[in-house]
Amino acid sequence: AQTPVEFLHDLESTWPEAEMDATALTDAFLAARYDRAEISPDDAQETKTVWERVKRALKQRQTPPDGS
Repeated sequence: AQTPVEFLHDLESTWPEAEMDATALTDAFLAARYDRAEISPDDAQETKTVWERVKRALKQRQTPPDGS
């Protein structure tokens, strides 16, 4: 039952190294959801790039340090 910004604050406190990417994704979500302006292809591509970076970082966090 959190707003996107509330969720962002929780995420930043538990994963501070992802703060910039999490902020970028939250801003993109808010623009897509609530802004009347269309999302430009460049903005969409940038958001996709950020999301791919976050997915890679999440996978790395899930891998045990010994790689098993």
